[in-house]
Amino acid sequence: MQTAREHCDFSCTEKMCLTLDKIGVPRDNKWRSLVMYMRGLSYHDYLSHQQKSQLQSLLTHVFIEKEFSDEKFAELMDKNDKILAAPYIKKIQATASESQKLLQEFQSTLRYRRGDIRDLEDSTAKALADGQDPEVVIASLRIAFRDLIKTMDQDVARLDQMCRTDSLTGIYNRRAFDEFMAEAVDKASQRALPVSLIFMDIDKFKVFNDTYGHQVGDQALVAVAKVIKHCVHDYISNLPSEMYTARFGGEEFAIVMPGMNEEKAAFLAELIRKAVEGYNFLLRNEKGDIIQRGIRLSISAGVTELQAEQCSPSGAEVLLHNADLALYHAKGDGRNKVVRFRDIQA
Repeated sequence: MQTAREHCDFSCTEKMCLTLDKIGVPRDNKWRSLVMYMRGLSYHDYLSHQQKSQLQSLLTHVFIEKEFSDEKFAELMDKNDKILAAPYIKKIQATASESQKLLQEFQSTLRYRRGDIRDLEDSTAKALADGQDPEVVIASLRIAFRDLIKTMDQDVARLDQMCRTDSLTGIYNRRAFDEFMAEAVDKASQRALPVSLIFMDIDKFKVFNDTYGHQVGDQALVAVAKVIKHCVHDYISNLPSEMYTARFGGEEFAIVMPGMNEEKAAFLAELIRKAVEGYNFLLRNEKGDIIQRGIRLSISAGVTELQAEQCSPSGAEVLLHNADLALYHAKGDGRNKVVRFRDIQA
């Protein structure tokens, strides 16, 4: 059995101690704990492949630079925390933005309905003051309240739709996506049918934003969403199935495909990839005038299938994890590709 080396403050196996010695990591708890901690994070499934890659790169730089000062330690801890927190901060920011828009719309709706009720109150008081027959007034009130309730029901439906729609692209948002995924997995189990997922990401979108600016980046997101919607519409025009297209977050898009296998999902993903690759994106100024043509973008996609017998309470998480892994391989294999989860498992 391997034992800890006496001259090493950190409690680890002799083999690990020798490895850390060879790399040049100081023999104290602080640095060796950090290295082991960062190394262990790569095995956690809750981290995305991008986060794992960033942590691995961070750890590699530690070994290359061999700088083990207190300042460097604090810098690494800060970078580590930012990598771990990035997806949550991004989601919180997106949620806060969407919530602000919904709140404004809700307040506006309340003001309109409050005005409707006041108008109804004023007209009723005037009718009674003018000596109109109370039964006629009551009948008019019933009709007016029925109309008001109908309008309020429409308000509720509109606000509910807003809660499930991405305000920029007009397609479903992450909240709706989560609902669709859970429902699709549940129905797949009940009906003994598969459910597939396409997970897509615009290639090098950060570089695109840095080059053209975030306003143009938003135009690109809208355009890509339209391409995806058109491809999905054309694909299902002769099919009895329904698909759900959503903006997962940032430059990521997803399509939930209840009742469809991985082969059909991969076919659709390839159609979308080719359509985006061949799309002539136009750059417009604030007035809407075209100032540049021929801007090209590409997407990478990961595709996976969950068979009916695999469905479980955690089925949605498994489906998303596998699609994300396939997407990670598509990115690593040169981008602008469609990769099936089945192929990377072969």
